[in-house]
Amino acid sequence: MKTIDLLITPPIVETNCYINHTNEMIILDKQPYEGKLPIVDYELNQKDLNSFKTKVPPPKTNTYVLNIKEIDVKNGNVFLSTNYTNMRSQFALRRWIPELNKDDKIRKIILNRIMPVGGEMVLETIDDYILIEERGKSVEVSGLYMPAPAGGCETKDWRVFPKPFRSIKGEAWEETGQLPGEDYGNVTLIGVVRDQTHGYNPTFIYHAKSNLTLNETMMVAENIAPGAKEHASLLGIKSDEQSLLQFCLDYAPQLIGNGLGSLLSFGNNKFSNTDVWLSTAIKELKNKNWDIRLHQRFPI
Repeated sequence: MKTIDLLITPPIVETNCYINHTNEMIILDKQPYEGKLPIVDYELNQKDLNSFKTKVPPPKTNTYVLNIKEIDVKNGNVFLSTNYTNMRSQFALRRWIPELNKDDKIRKIILNRIMPVGGEMVLETIDDYILIEERGKSVEVSGLYMPAPAGGCETKDWRVFPKPFRSIKGEAWEETGQLPGEDYGNVTLIGVVRDQTHGYNPTFIYHAKSNLTLNETMMVAENIAPGAKEHASLLGIKSDEQSLLQFCLDYAPQLIGNGLGSLLSFGNNKFSNTDVWLSTAIKELKNKNWDIRLHQRFPI
């Protein structure tokens, strides 16, 4: 059974997203941190880290990644408490968690403390399609499907704070060649998903309505942003109730958990007037070997 944790929020704009950030590091890495930020004690010693057998590949650049300590939603606002981890910790998270039993104390500590955040945007075109990518060979979990654009919330210098809404707009330019205001309108946060199969780190789910058609969007992505090389191919799915549900069911084996969570959050927000779409999707996906767990806050 594949599992995702899903926190669904009302559409929240950047001004209703409040961040309490602490300049400190929390690390899941056999290599010592040599920077200037203080290290947070997360109850794991070097012996625990050295016990992991899977090798962690070095990232292209050892960047600082925004790490979530807590997420809470109240009265149409989202409140984030954050610090930093590094890219090596994110890579280690994906490779070391599968080594641990689900009731292992170390596993629980890691999944409640090491939460490097990413982001996915459900980009809805003016002719009512959602842009989907097949992941390319140059990125993790290649060959699977998820909405595009997507990427991390990171910085090379911890003094330059990586704002989540700015980060996803940067990914939109890098992967699709689209600019805020010119090519798409307001970006709203509509949920948070954590894939318990491939990723293990929380991912912010955003939504934006593009001013371009699907064909225009794909042409811009392929010609203005060809350097991203993150998607092997792009496709579009209709964003109406039945088409979206059918895509989730038909392509359940090919969907990355974070991608599936993004589509469910989008569908819930778009079709919430009936309050039936999400419950139907969750029930049907259970027959497709997906366990969708709804939550009110992170960490769980």
